[in-house]
Order: sequence, then structure tokens, then C-alpha cells
Amino acid sequence: MRAEAFCAREAEVGTVWKFDPDLQSEQDYRMKLARILSDVVSWRISAPDTVFTSIWRETDGTTAVHFVNAGGACLKPGDKITSMIPKTPFPPIMADITFSFIGEKVTSAVATSPDFEGARILDVLGDNDGGTRVVLPKQLLKVYTLIRIKSVTGNASVK
Repeated sequence: MRAEAFCAREAEVGTVWKFDPDLQSEQDYRMKLARILSDVVSWRISAPDTVFTSIWRETDGTTAVHFVNAGGACLKPGDKITSMIPKTPFPPIMADITFSFIGEKVTSAVATSPDFEGARILDVLGDNDGGTRVVLPKQLLKVYTLIRIKSVTGNASVK
């Protein structure tokens, strides 16, 4: 099984979207990849597949987690590709997003976004594995949200 089968190729305006992933094979691949990476994974996330996420360590010792709502960009096989913005470019997120740093003690998590005023302090909860779980309420992700994480060691562990 090759992972490239789960990625859409480039397409252009005026053509028809042809990509139709095999969802069962994709799930099988995700499970195999999770087993392979189980010894090196330092964080877990629970978010819809249409929420794109990146995580990186900043030079000031904090960790930044960036969330982008790409739900309006999803095409179905047979859809014509246009340059028009979808009627709902950023569909509402239906559940809170949670992510955990395995074995890491996070001391604070602060969300900022052009979608709301100021910064929002997020809930930081202990996790069963000795790490910390952070909750991003669904109403704080419309288009994109950036979360800055501080931990006891000065940064959240990202392997």
C-alpha cells in the first residue's frame, strides 16, 4: 500500500475533480503508520481531517500550534473546479479540538486569531500518560487560530 494513493494530484480550474480516496485503505494505512511511529510520537490530536495542523518550536522556547479550517475546500468526485469561493468557505467546526503533549507538563496555552479580539487562555488538563491535554473550543476556530504553548521545560516536546 502506497501513501500517495491518499493524496490528490494537482488540478486546475475548469476541470472535473476525479480524486476519490479509498477510506478503508486510508484508515488501515493510518493505523499502520501510528504503530510504526508509536515510539517517537510526542503529541496526539483529535480534530476533523479538514482541519490542517502544524506544530513547531519557536526560538523563545515556546511551541506554536497552528490550526486552519479547510472544510470549505473539500471537493467530491465529479465536482467542477471553479475559481469561485464556496458558499461556506469555512464551515463551523462541530466539536472542540483536543491535543496532548505526551510526557510534557504544559503550563499555559494561549490562542490568538484574527477571528476574535485579544488572546484567549485555553484549558490545560492533566493526561493519563503524565502529559498535558489542551482544549481548543470549537468557537475559537473559524478560519485559523494560533496557539502558543509554554511548558515546565520551556517548550513542549516535539520529536
